Amino acid sequence: MSESLIDHWLDGEIDEGGMSQLEEWLREDSAHLQDFHDAVQLQEDLILHYGKTRAPAVSPPPRHRRIRLVAALTALATILVVSFLLIPRTPDLDPRPTADPLLWVLAGNPQVELARIDPGPNPFFIPVEEWAVETRITFADGRSSLRWGDDCTLDGGPGTVLALSLADPSAPDERRSIRVTSGSLAVRLDAPVATVDVLIGDARVRAAEPTAFTLDSAGPQPSGRSPELAVVTGSVEILRPDNTKRKVAAGERVSIP
Repeated sequence: MSESLIDHWLDGEIDEGGMSQLEEWLREDSAHLQDFHDAVQLQEDLILHYGKTRAPAVSPPPRHRRIRLVAALTALATILVVSFLLIPRTPDLDPRPTADPLLWVLAGNPQVELARIDPGPNPFFIPVEEWAVETRITFADGRSSLRWGDDCTLDGGPGTVLALSLADPSAPDERRSIRVTSGSLAVRLDAPVATVDVLIGDARVRAAEPTAFTLDSAGPQPSGRSPELAVVTGSVEILRPDNTKRKVAAGERVSIP
């Protein structure tokens, strides 16, 4: 039944009852959400590379396919955001500590390790034990949720790779940061908020107020697709390498150049 529901949704033929069934199925298991995401991504890739959908005999005109795909991806973003951030998840009975004293596992089984960051060429010798430390996280088996500090909750899908770094006291302009290498990540910040920068590609997404948003990284470039940001509540700011800025408010979904 699930494959039929996804097929009808992709073809724009799903009715209200079918949509309710699809949403209920997505809420049952995070693996269902991943299956749905993969199906939509497959259709997007087919259109991007071959100029046609997986639909067989008669495909709609290219412009109609494009409009339908944009609508599909927008709806998908909404479902993903709601599922990750607004629908209560069932966490483990007790948060589990990790090697990072500020990071706790709420659900899933992510791989967490602390790593020293080589400061690079320096006229002064810096002992290894004085190198800055970052927390590297790999979401290998299913979805996982973590809490970073008192205000930040992270939810990542399979294949998500990221690194957490605390603010450098010697660099006032540098905030604590989350560097996303690949995969999808949902971030929720609760009051009171300590500003966080999410680094993705050459840009950064700065969150300085209570907010909830998702990032879908296109992975190592070039991939033909830009990372995408969707904001559910609050607002964030995109800071580009050329020092230009863009505010993104709740309900907006944008590509990050």
